[in-house]
Amino acid sequence: MADKSYESRRMILGENGYELIEEYEAAVPIKRVRETSTDLSRGIMGEIVWEVVPGLYMFYHQDPLAGSSYLSLVGDDRETLDEFARTLETDFGPLPLDSILNDATSEHDPDRLPHFLLQAGVGAPIEFDERFFNLLKSGMRHRDEIVRTAATRAAAYPAWVEFLPELDTIAASDNDTELRREAAEVASTIRRDRGVS
Repeated sequence: MADKSYESRRMILGENGYELIEEYEAAVPIKRVRETSTDLSRGIMGEIVWEVVPGLYMFYHQDPLAGSSYLSLVGDDRETLDEFARTLETDFGPLPLDSILNDATSEHDPDRLPHFLLQAGVGAPIEFDERFFNLLKSGMRHRDEIVRTAATRAAAYPAWVEFLPELDTIAASDNDTELRREAAEVASTIRRDRGVS
């Protein structure tokens, strides 16, 4: 792959996502280049990677943490990537951004809210989006530690630097020791990946 790469948003698929992938792979000339099975004991999520055309790769992830499966693209040409992403949106009908937000903002049951916050993290746009940011920040400030934990984990998906002040606060002062550790890890990963201190 070239020095500069681009990525699409993570497109969350419905419950029949894997079946759609199998049908798509049988019908479209793409080359499977790697497959990894989910292994929760080692923290590995299932992944299949295809080369669509030279320099453009399609990823299918089964993410047990978020309870979602999704497609994403990585490539060295922005125009080719965007064009193929539009094709995938049409072919697979992933959850629209507004639906992801509506599901999370309309859910008030603290037992169900963590799932929708994690889904919002997975489905968030690549570029900073104020709506998703505010949703996850609000979750990080929730009174329920399970909700705060889910929102903290969800922030790792879009990995926007704007999350750092909130993550640093959780890492320094949350009542839950494990959540403090997780927030520190997410913040450290964002700093490393985004090249900020």
